[in-house]
Amino acid sequence: PAPVLRFSAQGHVLMYSNKAGNKIIKFLDKNIHSETRGNFIKEIEHSFSNQTNHQFELEVDDVTFLFNAVPFPLNNYINIYANDISEIKKAKQKLLFTNSWLSTIITNLNASILVEDTSRIITLSNQQFCDIFSLPITFDMLIGQDCSDSAQGVMYLFKDPDRFIKRIEEIATLQEPVFADVLEMTNGKILERDFIPIYIKGVFNGLIWQYRDITEKKEQANRIKQSEEKYRGIIENLELGILEVDNDDRI
Repeated sequence: PAPVLRFSAQGHVLMYSNKAGNKIIKFLDKNIHSETRGNFIKEIEHSFSNQTNHQFELEVDDVTFLFNAVPFPLNNYINIYANDISEIKKAKQKLLFTNSWLSTIITNLNASILVEDTSRIITLSNQQFCDIFSLPITFDMLIGQDCSDSAQGVMYLFKDPDRFIKRIEEIATLQEPVFADVLEMTNGKILERDFIPIYIKGVFNGLIWQYRDITEKKEQANRIKQSEEKYRGIIENLELGILEVDNDDRI
């Protein structure tokens, strides 16, 4: 079922074609003066002149073929074996689109994201991650780095650097979700960290780390707590009996 063609070395005269190959021959004849046919001939010439097997792709009437050119110098001809890779091509394009789509979402999330594979190699990140750790690089420069090395590089940004490293190793080993892990930085910032292990059909496939700056949120909560304590102290020291009820007469 796969197309098989044979061309002479000189002049590239067609010497043989099986039934499946006739479709390609008709296509090339129809495009005899086109760049497509010219590129096809160049690929054959490249293979024969170098006397090596050579692979190249060509789209024939919306069907993508992978051609394998095999030269036979002693016989002065070259065989061309073709395989329909249209479905593989579509699957790859779909995968690239999905990866790009997910990457765009993560890049634009209002949180610092780091994704690593099972070997702890960084596969995805965003600029917020670099910013929250004051890294003097762009997020794409993190891709491919060992995540454990990255942790060592930022550990001294935290009040308890040893605990920071130990906690990462502990979480990564357990491979169980962790949410709202609070970290205090030496510059006064307070971060909240989530850890999400990635499982696909029950198989562990990597890790997602998410960091959020909750400094303002914590400061606001502390101000409210201090305010409540202040007014509770005032009320408790008033020489008055006070009882507060809601609209349903509940104390």
